[in-house]
Amino acid sequence: MKQRILLLVSFICLLSFGAKAQENIKSAFEKFIKAKNVNVTKSIMEERDFTKKSLPLISKAETYNFIIKQKDRKLISEVVNAFEKDRTNKDTYLFLTHTGGHGVPTNARALFVGNDRKNAVNIGIDEMQSWQLICLIDPADYTRSHRYAYAIEWNNDPKQQQLSGKIRGRLIVTYSRIPDEVINAYTNQINTTSKVGSANSSLNDLFLKKVEEFGSYNFIRNKTEALTAFEALKTEFLKGNTTTSTGSTITMSIYTLCSWLAEKKMVDSDLRQKMRDDLTMMINRCDRNNDLGRSHIGYLELAIKALK
Repeated sequence: MKQRILLLVSFICLLSFGAKAQENIKSAFEKFIKAKNVNVTKSIMEERDFTKKSLPLISKAETYNFIIKQKDRKLISEVVNAFEKDRTNKDTYLFLTHTGGHGVPTNARALFVGNDRKNAVNIGIDEMQSWQLICLIDPADYTRSHRYAYAIEWNNDPKQQQLSGKIRGRLIVTYSRIPDEVINAYTNQINTTSKVGSANSSLNDLFLKKVEEFGSYNFIRNKTEALTAFEALKTEFLKGNTTTSTGSTITMSIYTLCSWLAEKKMVDSDLRQKMRDDLTMMINRCDRNNDLGRSHIGYLELAIKALK
């Protein structure tokens, strides 16, 4: 069994966010934490796999509890503006904002940590808590199954602020598997339930088995195989999986595949246009009124961008 080392840190160090994908937020968080007029208490937990040369990140949970004077509220605005800037990042798949006092506690969120769903950092529990959340796919993870989540929350109660003259809140960073959208878990499910050799085995079964066997899409050698892989995932999605967590995994796989095909220049202009038209059609099948539907749309829109 591979040995993994868990690091528990209760002191501050420079933020070690592992990607340029969230450069604006990273810079804003660092500036906020180091500001002289910010009182910060830090808690940092990080787990890496030390059996691998690149020391890949397994999990992360960083919280920075802060207190600022009401007159320094602009510091919060600067962080919020950074969220807006990274909202259009190609790796962003979820962006949520909430104003305290409306819709709570249904709008509270649990930000998972690592691969264990039991570990989470909750935001939006307090009725008057305002918060902003952005989730970005880890660009260093070719499976696109892990994410960084960044959040800021602060007490937005005017009465409390007037009495104390201060604003209390938190900056949060987590790293985890993408909830309900884990490629390996889905692949294992396919391998367990599919009937190998059966005429009913779908192209998607075979495609996912190839991904598991090769650990990448390198088995795709030409335009015909690229189209076959895309059609397999599209067909599986259109079977009715648009309202299930399995459907979420498929849209994530579609995005990863399109990104890889574009990077390897495996599609010509005609195939590129066909795939984009199909992706638009799939977006129109999604329900924009729930989180799952919006997650589908986010991945499919990322796939379209990758094919431009």
